[in-house]
Amino acid sequence: MSDFETIEPVWKFQAEADPIVEVTSFQLLLWPEGVTIVGYSGEGHAIDVRTFLFLKRWDIDFLEYLINNDAAFAGPQPIRKIWLADERNLLIPANLAGDDHSESWFRKFHFLEAEEQLTHLNMSPHLEADLTFPIHDKLRELLEKYLPEARINALSYYALAELDPSTAPVLRILSLPKFVFFTLQQNGKFLLHQLYPYEQADNIVYKIALLLQEKDIPQDHIGISLQGIAPFWHNLHTELPAFFPEMNAIPDTTATSLTFLNNLYQCE
Repeated sequence: MSDFETIEPVWKFQAEADPIVEVTSFQLLLWPEGVTIVGYSGEGHAIDVRTFLFLKRWDIDFLEYLINNDAAFAGPQPIRKIWLADERNLLIPANLAGDDHSESWFRKFHFLEAEEQLTHLNMSPHLEADLTFPIHDKLRELLEKYLPEARINALSYYALAELDPSTAPVLRILSLPKFVFFTLQQNGKFLLHQLYPYEQADNIVYKIALLLQEKDIPQDHIGISLQGIAPFWHNLHTELPAFFPEMNAIPDTTATSLTFLNNLYQCE
């Protein structure tokens, strides 16, 4: 038996069986620590979701195992979109972007392995900038081999899609198991967008505290919203409000996860 056969989803959801409602398309979410397969109805509702954690960062072997064995990948290719995330990313203003300059800019802040190539995705209309991040050659080859028709986008595109007009500072947290996005906004402007791996809720609390100290924002004045897949992971929905009282409450983590996935379907 393969080691992969024993891996169970760390979160899954399946809507009650309905002969009228069936999965018509799938999307993938890929980040260094895991993968989520989302099956959508024709109306764009997430009705079949499975989230797996990798045995190692960017576990290409496990991903190929899923592609070859999971029913989501059987038959004519129903995978419409692949959402990627990597903590090594850089927003480059449109007038400075381009293959000739992006790599030199990127290398000023991040290490780029010899087996990685940079991908540039335009963030318009949300920002007049390109998001640049690496994709390992083996991952790119795997996606091109099995999912040639799927369109690749960055999860940061979704995270930066909504600008809060509030004059007060707002930190939007997009959480995936063991991976988190921070997007800080104030006065109708984006001030910061960063991605981090994490192991426990304390790691996120510490990073928020450092961010607030850097921006000179009082801890009880920052509005925080939490969304994403399984926001109960490491009890984020209960741990964070203990430190940040202005955080929006999450009464139902399953509903919150499905709302995020439904919104992601609509995001173009």
